Amino acid sequence: MNDIAQQDLLDAIEQGKLGETEGDLQLDSAALNRAAVLSLASQASQRLYITSRYLDAMLYDNAEFVEAVSKLARNNRFSIIRILINDPEPAIKQGHRLVSLGRRLSSSIEIRRFGDEFRNYNEAFLVADTYGVMHRKNADLYESSLSFKAPLKVRELIKAFDVMWKHSIQDSDLRRLDL
Repeated sequence: MNDIAQQDLLDAIEQGKLGETEGDLQLDSAALNRAAVLSLASQASQRLYITSRYLDAMLYDNAEFVEAVSKLARNNRFSIIRILINDPEPAIKQGHRLVSLGRRLSSSIEIRRFGDEFRNYNEAFLVADTYGVMHRKNADLYESSLSFKAPLKVRELIKAFDVMWKHSIQDSDLRRLDL
């Protein structure tokens, strides 16, 4: 993708309003995906659901994203922040900031491993409130779709998330505070 098209997409992501901006943006780079998840998380007021194979550090292990999640958790005592990951070991070993935040704010942020039934699940998504979604059909690639107003798709993904959550495993390594 040329630099002009990339900049146009970055501008569209920055200008997108959760629950208001219509249409889908097709993203194809780590930088665009990172901007997308930051925009959605920053605008969320109540719910955030994330599925990721390894809690992709490029997207989720940065100060801006972690601050947005922290703000959501601290500003609304009824917020729901749930994260499902396939293999937490790399994130734990690397000292992933989102895992550390989840340990500190464990009453607001829950991080679990996929259950055995979903170990081969290879999609990744972030859902913000009842409208916003960034969805990668193949978690190994940064090809994704971003929507700031997609209530039907959000409902579909939350329904799938809830099924996976019911079969998920609480991992003591994800909850343990490092002192």
